[in-house]
Amino acid sequence: MTTLPALEAVQACKAQGWTASEQLDRALRIAFWSDHRCISLRHVILDIAAETDGVDEIKLQQALDHGTFRSSVIDQFDQAGGGRVNCSPHVFLADGTNVPNPGVRVSWLNGGFGAAFPAINDDDPAAITRLLKRAAELVGR
Repeated sequence: MTTLPALEAVQACKAQGWTASEQLDRALRIAFWSDHRCISLRHVILDIAAETDGVDEIKLQQALDHGTFRSSVIDQFDQAGGGRVNCSPHVFLADGTNVPNPGVRVSWLNGGFGAAFPAINDDDPAAITRLLKRAAELVGR
């Protein structure tokens, strides 16, 4: 399954504000990992957007239909091509810390990565807060 449309939707929501983008990003991740919804389908993305506070699904639909933010996703893909990024998100800090999929621990049912069904074993949203605090400490040096 491709996640390109979902990635594009998150980029499109940045035009609505960081909060809208973050809310949709989290909702799409939950839909994929927990609910096993197919986030590569436009109508599924728009349904999730409609269920997400702070997201204007009409603006999102227009951006998706016009491909407005496709190039930004492709640019990010090109930048990540160095092989250091294991998954999305993969957070890198100035002190060398790198954490793929912060706060989430998964396993794969009936197979391995990408060939089976993902199951979330642990979800700690506070992991992001801890990383942001650490990044702020590094900037403050």
